Amino acid sequence: MILGNSGSGKSTALALLGSHGFTSIADDFVPMDAVTGNVYPFMTAISIKQKSIPVPSNRYIELDEATGYTMSFLETVCCMPFYQDLDNHHTCSKLLFIDYKDDGRFHLIPIPKIEAFQQPVSDSWLSGQARRAAQSIEWFASTETYQVVYNDVNGLVSSVKNVFNDEL
Repeated sequence: MILGNSGSGKSTALALLGSHGFTSIADDFVPMDAVTGNVYPFMTAISIKQKSIPVPSNRYIELDEATGYTMSFLETVCCMPFYQDLDNHHTCSKLLFIDYKDDGRFHLIPIPKIEAFQQPVSDSWLSGQARRAAQSIEWFASTETYQVVYNDVNGLVSSVKNVFNDEL
């Protein structure tokens, strides 16, 4: 699962990974079973902020002519279809906290759970039911956690492949 605050480059990374053979089950909203930790498909288009379109547009020609939509938070986004794996659920065992930096140096490093737990992910939701909250925390404790700062496609793709192939 790729996590990060609004504007951190999650959807752009998803589009870039898609252009290299990755599939997606969701963008912006990921349904998860609190007991099993399975994540399920949620069909939507990827919403790319207009200021980020130059990054994946050389891989997705349709973005060059996409119509922008002004959202309630006054940012213009373009929506692009994405090939999604809609037939299966998946176990989520790795969390990548992502951040795009124009002038940053690429890095992907494992981070301690306590640091990952403190990552400010403002759009996350945790059940108010004590049992469900405890299950979510137990699931979180069983995941591998990484910090990813990227600014180049090749570094992002090869590192994510390594993480998901247990080669890191």
